[in-house]
Amino acid sequence: MWGNFLAMAIMLVVAIWGLMYFLDQYTMHGYSIEMPDLRGQRPEAAMMRLEGLGLKGEIVDTGYITTMQPNVILEQSIAPGKQIKEGRRITFTINGNGARPILIPDLANNSSMREAEARLKAMGFGLTEHEWIEGDREWVYAIKARGRELNVGERLPIDVPITLVIGKGEEEEDALGLDFVADSVALDSVGSDEVGDFFE
Repeated sequence: MWGNFLAMAIMLVVAIWGLMYFLDQYTMHGYSIEMPDLRGQRPEAAMMRLEGLGLKGEIVDTGYITTMQPNVILEQSIAPGKQIKEGRRITFTINGNGARPILIPDLANNSSMREAEARLKAMGFGLTEHEWIEGDREWVYAIKARGRELNVGERLPIDVPITLVIGKGEEEEDALGLDFVADSVALDSVGSDEVGDFFE
């Protein structure tokens, strides 16, 4: 009887030791790799370096920075210097050949100057000096880029500056109003007889 209990205890200890050994090997306990800094490198060279370290790499997104060369790594999913296990997958964002086109919002004949400026700047667009035309004051009548008027639903690279065509309205009205007042004052300054003589 005691022999059976002893045999069962030995088998239990061996089973626990075997399980711990398997988990230790599976998780590679105590063994890690320092994540290299691959930003600014070509994807091909970065992938080869990862393979040499027992890691995997994948390109999942594209961005655009004008100061960097095209087709180099902009971002990596695991920060440089971090300790990771062999077999981990690292994802990359690479620099594209040009700025990503963005859908222009429906602003022409649909928004004020301040609203259009705020929305475009929030999207990352730069603005040139406004083009002023006759029309309602500070109302957006058109959106232009590179001298061409943009249509609704059109896409534009984020690094292309935008020109807003704005109505100048009240300035013209004020000028007309001042002319009318000036004429009235001029007529009041002469006598009624002189006015009558003027019209005879």
